[in-house]
Amino acid sequence: MNSLRTVVTLCVAIAIAAPCIATQQAPKEGAVAAKPSAADLLELANSAFVRMPLDPHIKNRGRGQMAVVDACLDAGLPDLALKIGDTIPDWRRGLAHARCALWREQNGQPVETEQRLTAAMAEVDRLRATDAEQAWRAERILAVIARVRLLRGETEAFAKASENVSAAEGAGLQEDAALRMSEEMFGKWIEQADAAIASQQFEAIQATLQTCAKLYRRFFADEKKRDELKQRVALGYSKLPLQIRLRLLVEIGRIAADAGDAAETLEICGHADRVLAQANWRAEDRVPALADIAALMVRGGDVKRGKEQLDAAVALYAEKRQAILDIYRAGPLRSLAEASAAMGDEARALSFWMQAAEAGVENPNSRPRADDLAATCMSMVKAKVAPDEKLWLRLRAIASGLGDPW
Repeated sequence: MNSLRTVVTLCVAIAIAAPCIATQQAPKEGAVAAKPSAADLLELANSAFVRMPLDPHIKNRGRGQMAVVDACLDAGLPDLALKIGDTIPDWRRGLAHARCALWREQNGQPVETEQRLTAAMAEVDRLRATDAEQAWRAERILAVIARVRLLRGETEAFAKASENVSAAEGAGLQEDAALRMSEEMFGKWIEQADAAIASQQFEAIQATLQTCAKLYRRFFADEKKRDELKQRVALGYSKLPLQIRLRLLVEIGRIAADAGDAAETLEICGHADRVLAQANWRAEDRVPALADIAALMVRGGDVKRGKEQLDAAVALYAEKRQAILDIYRAGPLRSLAEASAAMGDEARALSFWMQAAEAGVENPNSRPRADDLAATCMSMVKAKVAPDEKLWLRLRAIASGLGDPW
C-alpha cells in the first residue's frame, strides 16, 4: 500500500489540475444493424446469468453480470451497463454504479455522477457494517470512486475515498494519476516506479507495470520515454508470473500496432516469444498465448509467420482437446476466433466461435454453460464481429436451454 501511495501522491497535485484525457466515445444511436448488434450480444450474455438461481449461485451471477457491465462500457454502451448493473444481486451493484460514473467522466459525459456515486457509497457503507472480513470489496468500490473524484478535480473527496485503498485495489487509481501528470514529472515517476519494482511487493509491482503499459500509449511518440517503459514491462521484474508479463507485452504490442509502427510491434513479439518459451503451460493456456502473438505478428507485417503460428495453435488445440477439461475447452477457441478476426479472416473467426458455442455445452450443468455462452458473446463484441444467422440462432437456443441442473 505504501508503494502505491508513494507513486500516486507523486502525481496527484498536478493531476488534479490537469484536463481530463478522454478515451473512447459512445457510438451514435439510431442506426439499425442488419445483424445482431453488440447490445444484442451483451443482453444475451446477461440473460444467461440472470437465469441462475440466487441460492447457491449469487456470487457466480454477480461476478458474471459485472463482467457484462464492463464489456458494455468497453463497447461504449453506458446506458446498457447501468441497466444491467442495477440488476446485480450482490455488492457488485455498487461497483457497477461507480464504474458507470467513471466511464461517463472519462468520456466527457458527466451524467448523474453524484447519483451513481451515492449508490456506490451506500454499498460501501453496507459492506463496512456487515462484511468487515471482506474489506477488499469496499476497497474495490472506493478505488473507482476515488478515480472519479480525481477526474473531477475534487481534492478533498479524492483524498477521503483513496485513504484506505490498498495496492491490490488501487492499480487503476495509480494509472489515472500517472496519465494526468506533466511530462516534466516523467523522470521522477520512473524513479518511483523503479523503487516500487525493487520493493519485492507483488501487488505494487503489478500495479506499477500495468501503469507502464498505459503510459506507453501516452508517450508513444517520444522514443526515449517509450523505450524506458517498454523495458520495464519486458524485463522489469524477473519473478513476475509469465502470464501477467505476456498479457502486458500483448497490450503494448497492440498499442504499437495501432500506431502503425511495424518494427516496434515485431520487437515486442520477440519479447513475447521469449516469455512463452519459458512457460510449461497446459494447452488451454498456451493456445491463447500463441494466438495473441500470431495476431500481433500479422499486424506487424510478418503475415506469413503470424498465420503459421496461428495454424500451429489450431493444431495444438486439436491434438490436446480431449485432455482439456470440458469447462475449459471453449476458451482457446474464442482466442483463435479473436486472432482470426484481427487478421481479417471473419469466416474462420465465425467458425471458431461456433465451435466455442458447441464446446461450451459439453458439460451437462448450466452454470458452466452460462459462463461459456456469455464469454463467447463478449468475445464477439470485443472483436467487433457480429454473428451470422446460424451462430446467432445457436447462441439463443443455448440461452433458452439453461436450467436445472445448475
